[in-house]
Amino acid sequence: MMNGVVTRWGWLAVVLAGIALYAPSLTFSEFHFDDEDVVVENSAIHTLRHPARFFLDPSTGRTPEADPQEQDHGYRPLVTLSFALNYAWSGADGRGYRALNLVIHLVTAVLTIGLCRALGLSASAAWLAGVAMVLHPVHVQIVDYISSRSSGLSAALVVGAAWAYLSFRRGGAWRHYVLALTLGASALLAKESAAVLPALLAVIEWVGPWRTGLTATRRRWRYLVPFVVLSGVFLGLRLGVFGSILREVAVERAVGLTAALTGLRVLAAHALLWVYPFPLSLDHPLPLAEHLWTGPMLVAFGIVAAGAALVWYGIRSRSPVLVVGPTWFIVSLLPSLALPFVTIRSLLFEHRAYAADVGLAMLTAVAGLTLYERAGGSARRLVAGVGMAVAVTWSVLTVTYEATWKTHTGAWAHAVRLAPDSLTAQYNLGETLFREGRDDEALAAFLRARELNPFYRDIAFYVDALRRKHRDWLRVIVANRAILRRDPKREAAHFNLGVAFQKLGAMDEAKASYQAAIALWPGRAQAHSNLGVIFLEEDRLDTAIDHFQQALSVDPSSVEARYNLATAYTRAGEKEKARGQYIDLLRLLPETSANYEYRTAVKEQLAGLERSLKPGR
Repeated sequence: MMNGVVTRWGWLAVVLAGIALYAPSLTFSEFHFDDEDVVVENSAIHTLRHPARFFLDPSTGRTPEADPQEQDHGYRPLVTLSFALNYAWSGADGRGYRALNLVIHLVTAVLTIGLCRALGLSASAAWLAGVAMVLHPVHVQIVDYISSRSSGLSAALVVGAAWAYLSFRRGGAWRHYVLALTLGASALLAKESAAVLPALLAVIEWVGPWRTGLTATRRRWRYLVPFVVLSGVFLGLRLGVFGSILREVAVERAVGLTAALTGLRVLAAHALLWVYPFPLSLDHPLPLAEHLWTGPMLVAFGIVAAGAALVWYGIRSRSPVLVVGPTWFIVSLLPSLALPFVTIRSLLFEHRAYAADVGLAMLTAVAGLTLYERAGGSARRLVAGVGMAVAVTWSVLTVTYEATWKTHTGAWAHAVRLAPDSLTAQYNLGETLFREGRDDEALAAFLRARELNPFYRDIAFYVDALRRKHRDWLRVIVANRAILRRDPKREAAHFNLGVAFQKLGAMDEAKASYQAAIALWPGRAQAHSNLGVIFLEEDRLDTAIDHFQQALSVDPSSVEARYNLATAYTRAGEKEKARGQYIDLLRLLPETSANYEYRTAVKEQLAGLERSLKPGR
């Protein structure tokens, strides 16, 4: 009786629950992070004329002012076309975009129910999987972060393709197979990570003969060939014609154990967010895994081992869902696991695991229903109570997390509260506060960001602009000139004048002030270092090197002077000396979370230098 009700009305209950949970999002009009590039500033989506251009021109995916190296990231034509439709409907108002994101999210949940039924789950278990997809707070980003539509739309199409394929294999008409191919091709045009679809279908083909109701008792691998060809052709065109984010991998990143271990940490982090969804945020800083036997790595190995054990048990017990669930999660995440081979930033975003979470939703539903069915009496009531408590907790977390997306400032302030040592969060919070005219708060955020990475030029720009706007440096000049009128031999006053003039761009006055300070007291390392920076900018490399060396003779632990000396040596062609300075610099910086961005910048410079020192370069 219950299964019949769930089969008939379950999908409607899931949809209504999703609408109720995400109703507040439909009132949020602001955009976040990459939304500026792909929607607000992207003039290509401001007209629906010649929609074929979205499929032929990858530059239509982002604003023309975006970094040229990022342009090819935007070739997701179905998503770009959907943004153009949204713009025709609601212009630059985020409410319409979130409404469509919510529709995609609800469709994915309903398709998950259908896929679970096709895999042999009971109607109740399939319905619980759909409920999990809708209620889980880790999916707030899919609705509220407009740019994550690529992940949402791709996941919906992949799940639909898998369901259609299973329907065909269970005796459906060939039109189901054609539908599966069509949905698979569409998924690739929404996000290139859909290239894992053939692997997902291979798992389904493997477990298929264990089920009843299939027209063939043997596996038919030939049915997978068109999917493999489709993905291969798309990736070939994507890499060869439209460019690729992987084009410079061999140059930009050293492929090795660090990247592989970091990939495992990405997988583990996504799995933990499903189990413990409390630290949800627009930004999740994830350092590279540079050591094997650490707590996070042991957790990652444990999660992989648990997944392998589930698959093994599923094979032994001939239970399709115990094989498909963990395998679906891991295979769907493979594109994200490859990210550490490409970059060191933004390795963990909640929306990237959206398709993978379908596998976890299956396992969650089966585990909960199995516990309930095997329990008896008061134990069954306890299981039901725990299940309800989890559902309520997820719902409360969803609504709470959802509220942080109401404004751009709120989203980044929330990210900073959770991860105060995140350069991305601090910088973006400072930028949005700056735009709102909240200068004091913006300056504090930028100063913290500068501590995390002093070499990020944009941070220096904002800090200088804010300080000039506040006339802080003019006040410094007035105060220290008054001191020098009373006592011309105050070294500190000369030094302070040098800093102020340098910040305001008056380099001649800055040089004169630093030189006067050094003449009075040669023992201030910062004066030599700051003066060296001015000569470095003027390309007077010998003089700059001399001052950086003097700074280090006074204070060998000066990170700034050593970094600038390495830069000066590099520009002077003395690359071995520069390499030695970078190595010494890494020894000076302890491996702490506060130094992560600093150390990363140094490592990138050192890696580039070492590549240039290789024979034949």
